[in-house]
Amino acid sequence: NRLFKQIIMILVDQIVLLFSLWLAFVLRFGDVGDSVDYMYSSWWLFLLIPLITTLFFIKFGLYRAILKYIGVRLIITTFRATTISYLLVVLFLFLSYFLLL
Repeated sequence: NRLFKQIIMILVDQIVLLFSLWLAFVLRFGDVGDSVDYMYSSWWLFLLIPLITTLFFIKFGLYRAILKYIGVRLIITTFRATTISYLLVVLFLFLSYFLLL
């Protein structure tokens, strides 16, 4: 039962991350049609961001307990895990930009 709830939490996080990335492309380019070309060229982000973020969330123990109450400590831990995972993604983007030149 606990494992099932943890899997549900991970799946919901994956869906929210993918939707956020899609929405970031749409908001950046102003239209779904205009952003599709850029999404195709950046397909690997749709694999990398959920993978890295989930690994950091697991490492920081965010899926260990089913959450009933959110405290300051959990908010700080979530902020740390999210920040580190996205800094790593930005590093990958930076390196891929220079490797493709």
